[in-house]
Formats: sequence, C-alpha cells, structure tokens
Amino acid sequence: MISTALMAAAAENRNPEAVKTLLAFGADLHAQDKDGRTALMAAAAVGLTFVIIAFFLAPMYPSLNLYEGGNFWFHLIVPLTGMVEFVLLKNDSKIPLKYATISAVLSFVYGIYYLGNILINGKGEWPDTNDWYGFLNWGYPVGIGIFAFVVLLNFAVACLLRWINNKVNSKS
Repeated sequence: MISTALMAAAAENRNPEAVKTLLAFGADLHAQDKDGRTALMAAAAVGLTFVIIAFFLAPMYPSLNLYEGGNFWFHLIVPLTGMVEFVLLKNDSKIPLKYATISAVLSFVYGIYYLGNILINGKGEWPDTNDWYGFLNWGYPVGIGIFAFVVLLNFAVACLLRWINNKVNSKS
C-alpha cells in the first residue's frame, strides 16, 4: 500500500507531470509513509519488477506475453517512468544509504513469504503453482540462490537510483 501522495504518483500514475506538480508545491522526497517507506523504496521496487520481467521472466516464458495489454504498462512503462522520475526528482539533501538497505530488506521479507507459501502449500503444477515466478524450476537450492540474488539486485537497483539522484541533485 502506497501512503504518501508522492509515492502514489511515482508508482501508479501514468502522467509524469503529477510528480513534478507535487514537488513544485513542496512534496518531501524524504517523506515516509506510516511504515517508513520512501520514494526510493517505491522506485527500487518498480525497478526490480522491470529487471526481473525484462531479463528473467520474459525471455524464459515468451508465450505469457508479459508486455501486452495492461502488462505493457505495469511491466515496462510504469517501472521505467518511476525510475526516471525518481532520478530527476529535485531534493535539497542527499538520500541516505539506509533507504537502499531497507528496500532490500523489504524484498527479503517478500521472499520469505513467497518461499513460506510454497513450503506450507506445496509447489503445485502449472498453471496452479504457488511458484508463480518459476524460481524453483531447478530445485530448492537454485531457487533460494535466485531469491538471494533478487534481494541483492534490489539493493543494487536502489543504490544505483540513489547514486544517480544524488549526482543529478548535487550539480543543480
């Protein structure tokens, strides 16, 4: 659940002007929702979605048409727009590294839920599988390795977005 207006505009709005307008009227880039999430975490989450779809799921499952219809927006346009908007957001202070770390922790928690669901309910068979990403197609050790890679990848995406944003804003 996205709780700040800026996070909602960055993650769910197809109009980049909404984010610019909020910032022009004083929206705080460092604002946190009631659970402590920030705009960096939202941008990193949609960035992670983009990377996993583009480089893992789409090549592996081309018949799923992951870029058609609404998926075109949710798997390509919204993630790219969210990341670009975050990078271009104007702020007066540097974004702390702890936000990138918290972003990775959120992926870790999601992964625990994902694996816990499979352990409790079983893997199942396609199309009624609980392993909806297909991470366990090569067994649990590889699946857990993919999970660890995804957590590190989320941290890397968050660090990259943070670094670019800090560089862009230090020049202005």
